[in-house]
Amino acid sequence: MVDEIDTPAVITIESTTMKVMFKFAEATLENMKAASGGGAIVTQQPGTGIIGKKTLTLSSNLEIVAVGFEGLNPQGFFRRIIIPRVVSVGKIKTEWDRSKNKQVYAAEFESICSAEEISIYDKTANAL
Repeated sequence: MVDEIDTPAVITIESTTMKVMFKFAEATLENMKAASGGGAIVTQQPGTGIIGKKTLTLSSNLEIVAVGFEGLNPQGFFRRIIIPRVVSVGKIKTEWDRSKNKQVYAAEFESICSAEEISIYDKTANAL
């Protein structure tokens, strides 16, 4: 321990991270882009002899996005967590299955902001 700081010297703010893992329930290009870390989606409008289509081109440059989610606290009210800057760090694995199984995209995001920027809100009571 160092006298001037509250945390042990081995632990730095830069090493404090929060990870969020979930699965996108819809196999949209937008969700594929987010799970993959970024890219560009271009829409081509249909015309005479031209099909309408959307094209996702993935990028090796990770996009910085915000992530927020909500659950229940012990009192049964909402708990909201907001992480203002994260990047996708998951390994994308999607299985193409012609059966009844729904196709999902696993996503894993890691914070790249300081701990002080992460907000956790608990509702504690209803309005009067």
